[in-house]
Amino acid sequence: EAALDAVRVNDVYLAVEWLEGNDVTKTMMLGNGGANNNNYNNNGGGGGGDRGGGGVMRQQQQQQSFASSASPFKSSDNEVRRITQQSSSSVADRQQTTTMNSSVTRRGGGAGSVPRARVAYTVDDMYQARKRAVMMLAMMAVNPPGGSKKEQEAYACRSLTAISRLANGSSAYMVLMLGGARCATDCLKVYSANKEVIIPVFRLLRGLLTNMSTMMKLKKQQRFRLLPKAICESVYPHYHDLEVCGEAAHTLWAAATVGGTDTQDRITAVGAVDFIRDALARPKSDDPTAKHTKKLIGCLLALATHNKRIQDMLVNTGVRALIRKGLVEHSSISFHGEFASLRDWTKAEF
Repeated sequence: EAALDAVRVNDVYLAVEWLEGNDVTKTMMLGNGGANNNNYNNNGGGGGGDRGGGGVMRQQQQQQSFASSASPFKSSDNEVRRITQQSSSSVADRQQTTTMNSSVTRRGGGAGSVPRARVAYTVDDMYQARKRAVMMLAMMAVNPPGGSKKEQEAYACRSLTAISRLANGSSAYMVLMLGGARCATDCLKVYSANKEVIIPVFRLLRGLLTNMSTMMKLKKQQRFRLLPKAICESVYPHYHDLEVCGEAAHTLWAAATVGGTDTQDRITAVGAVDFIRDALARPKSDDPTAKHTKKLIGCLLALATHNKRIQDMLVNTGVRALIRKGLVEHSSISFHGEFASLRDWTKAEF
């Protein structure tokens, strides 16, 4: 499935790498295997033994036909290796050419050197470069360089900020396929005490959960089931920080929309409603522009959508009253019809 998805995005190299990594059996490649196998069966198969004076000749014919039938598979293996190594070799050749051009100087000296020749990279070269950049950022976020803890967290923060921007754009599929979700969940555990690191992690996860090409793939992963608990545990050290609570609620909003009833129950079971309720109880002066209030209310409404049990729980704990309070204080908040089915529920008195 992953290899087919790679072919759909015109990434043949990544598809071949996945197939070889899963030890897929090669039955026929390059379109010549079937013809050669038929040739082998006609020449060497069904002979009835090596009797009489023609036994040696028949054995030699079988060996020759076997060699001819095996050659396409050998050539296909070489072709696969050539395809997978094409990108790295082309980039290395261009780097060597650029180095040689930059080292040439004019005769007489003093006047300067010859300008460097511009290398025209192909679309495949640029795509391979983007892939290597995303992989480097993901690895640097989990295992950052540097000596002190402060320097390592600074490297991780910048790496995660870059990945989150890619995940919220057109490169979300590449980020997911190259370990973006695994990187995010690991960073939530490692850097849970650092506010500057977990905020881009929340944005990274939300980008993967809202993109049409990645949301269902992330939902099928096992880490999606563990995501609500990891998010809530990373919020507890920053319980009174409205920005952290808002970004966490924004991510849980997307997870509840994608996951459905099971994810809604899982989010409420880990205590996400508690920190959202306390954040909504703050005065309007703490969030005058409703930037974070909208995320908090949207998460609660996403949890209550088509879930009668959670609706009753929000009413009994007074959370529905806080939702109404936020909507009245910030009349500019609009969800553009996403929670139209809950309009009567939010206005009900009991």
